[in-house]
Amino acid sequence: MFIKPITIRLLAYGQKANLAAIRTRAAAMLKEEHGTVEAAWFADAKAADVHAEVVAKRRDTEVELKKPSPSQDGIILTLPEVNERMVTEWIHELPVARTCVLFATWYSSRESLAWQLLVIDGERSSESQQQDTPPT
Repeated sequence: MFIKPITIRLLAYGQKANLAAIRTRAAAMLKEEHGTVEAAWFADAKAADVHAEVVAKRRDTEVELKKPSPSQDGIILTLPEVNERMVTEWIHELPVARTCVLFATWYSSRESLAWQLLVIDGERSSESQQQDTPPT
């Protein structure tokens, strides 16, 4: 069975050192997958902007999302054209500090599902929604 590559959009905010650890692990995974890492795949962002985007896009609003403190930073990572099985396993095992919030989205054309993964206080929750075409 052919596995179509997927692109994951990963947003996170927290302390600089914790974001640096996420960035380092993502760069290592991308280097293994593509043989290279492009700077355009990694963007620094204001934590408040990342928080606002996560609030706007997440479907499960049962758990309240804490606003970032002024000392926190944000990052937005694009993990392009990666092996779906490998990267979803990687993202579910990615160590995320309890003080970080991480939100990832991707579309599985194999299953016609739009996925979301949220990590808050070290707890992970994911959900999917049937969708015939990739979200915009």
